[in-house]
Amino acid sequence: GGPSPLVFRLVGGGEEPLVEPVAIELGASFGPWIEVSGGLKAGDQVVVEGNERLKPGSVVTVSGRRDDQPGDISD
Repeated sequence: GGPSPLVFRLVGGGEEPLVEPVAIELGASFGPWIEVSGGLKAGDQVVVEGNERLKPGSVVTVSGRRDDQPGDISD
């Protein structure tokens, strides 16, 4: 296998939020949603655009929030 997929989680809620990498495992997909497991917990904010140039400790600007939640995916 290759390297584990990463997402960048926002840490520190101050005026200059920083990011830290978090290794995740990809699971099932449901339309536009993909299940992940690993070091994230409910409510964590992650970078969804522009993460290609981030490094641990990078300062980011939060330009908008997406509080989208998946719909009812039960059978």
